[in-house]
Amino acid sequence: MKRDEHTFPDWELAMYRLDELPPARAQTLRAALAEDPALAQRLAAMDRREAELMERTPPRVLAAQVTERASAAPSAPDRARRRRKLWWLAAELAAVALVLVWLMPSPIRQSQIHPFLDQGIREKGVEPYLRVFRQVPEGLQELGPRDPASPGAQLQLAYAALGRTHGAVISIDGSGGVTLHLPQQGAQSKALLPEGTVDLPSSYVLDDALAFERFFLLTAREPFDLAPALEAARVLALDPKRASTAPLDLPRSINQADFLILKATAP
Repeated sequence: MKRDEHTFPDWELAMYRLDELPPARAQTLRAALAEDPALAQRLAAMDRREAELMERTPPRVLAAQVTERASAAPSAPDRARRRRKLWWLAAELAAVALVLVWLMPSPIRQSQIHPFLDQGIREKGVEPYLRVFRQVPEGLQELGPRDPASPGAQLQLAYAALGRTHGAVISIDGSGGVTLHLPQQGAQSKALLPEGTVDLPSSYVLDDALAFERFFLLTAREPFDLAPALEAARVLALDPKRASTAPLDLPRSINQADFLILKATAP
């Protein structure tokens, strides 16, 4: 049976080569490699590209070049240009990581090569994450976790599901409020695009609730009911000591990524 190439994206093949895939997923991929010549050819092509990269440039030199390019890259107000730059940088860093892993006796994580990847890549591998942008006169400005934003600021959220197929975005605020952002209505999680960075369908205007707004990206490999997630958000929102730091009380099968925005005084 021939499989769709998108069933196993390149980042999963790279993780498979590093022995970083979950055991069940790795077993599924091994079975697919045995019956799908095209998939096996893609994996072999990655081996060839790594060998060519090693032959052209010593790994330490290449890593230094990528890091220098990252630190020297100017900021771009245009969102499309910024995303293209970041994706190319991520691709180069991934290539460096594969070479260094091959040459060094112990595994090396991409987050050790450059801090740009720290938000999206954790010690145990790749995890979904949120990105938050604020509308400014020049365009869109990306915010970092715990950055301040004033009430009335217009925010655009985007998610990277990184292989998870279903999810939701919920926020809580300092007054105990809970908002469902994705899906905007319904009782079930929404089907996600598993690859790339995807904008939420509508922007969000920051209200004047006290202290903070905390966004949660919930992702899973199967659909899940929203009612328990919303109830967990309500319980946490009403706990002032834990609302800005603690995770939602949900099953481990649902991955959680959060993004905290601090409320600044309106000008």
